[in-house]
Amino acid sequence: MPTEVAGRYVVYLATDVPGTALRCEYAGGAIALPNEVKAQIARHIDALRAKAAAEDREIRLEDRPIARLLGWHAEANYVTLRLGQTGYFHAIASATYRETWKPALQANALAVSVVTRTADGSVLLEQRSSRVAEYPGAYHVIPAGQVEPPNSPVDTVYAELTEELALARPEVAEGRFLGIIQNVTNGKYETIFGLEIQSAWNDARRGNAVDAWATDRVLAIPDTGERVGAWLLDHLDDMVPPGHAALLLYGRARYGKTWYEDMLKRLVAREVAMPPGMLVE
Repeated sequence: MPTEVAGRYVVYLATDVPGTALRCEYAGGAIALPNEVKAQIARHIDALRAKAAAEDREIRLEDRPIARLLGWHAEANYVTLRLGQTGYFHAIASATYRETWKPALQANALAVSVVTRTADGSVLLEQRSSRVAEYPGAYHVIPAGQVEPPNSPVDTVYAELTEELALARPEVAEGRFLGIIQNVTNGKYETIFGLEIQSAWNDARRGNAVDAWATDRVLAIPDTGERVGAWLLDHLDDMVPPGHAALLLYGRARYGKTWYEDMLKRLVAREVAMPPGMLVE
């Protein structure tokens, strides 16, 4: 049963299975958008660029094909995603226009968010740079990124590890698939993964990553239920919703369902005490 968490995201599937248990099939080409929607998307992109210019920020904005989630079904040992195709600009414009679009015109973009555990027992997080188009300056898990056809979410996980952390696949233990969530703000779906790198984190090597520009800094927090739980409570408002969801589902898999249920209750209590927009000092 779907679980909405503090008005930020909805958890549709919480699990803990090998990454190979997630399968996908592409079932169609790009969505055909009417001219009115195309004009709305163009206005949104222009507004993003104007806002960045007014704030003296340089942002990277490039439209490209990305995966669109059409549906999924769970079997005894597998979860299969049905995917189509949309564009990145369509996806980010959803934050403004999705409530006015008919269901058939929704972007329903699909991305991955990955909780990375180091060999010395830390979980990696990032603070996003001012150059990203979405959530500049916010905290997120790392790596994360859009699924681009014809790649699968699992393909994307390992590609993003290389692009954002300069890690090669042999340096990483096999990932775990932890669930599916939806960002309430923009309607984007995220497949959540957890994995472990076979070394301690050395931030110096990140400078070799292709997408190092997208991250201001990488943080490492101890992989304990107490510390991860405290982070989730303290950073509900300044963390990207899918990143928050990824940490929560990672905690469910690592610290147990009792920890998870307790965190859901504590997040609801915190939300009642401090509505969206009020940051923890």
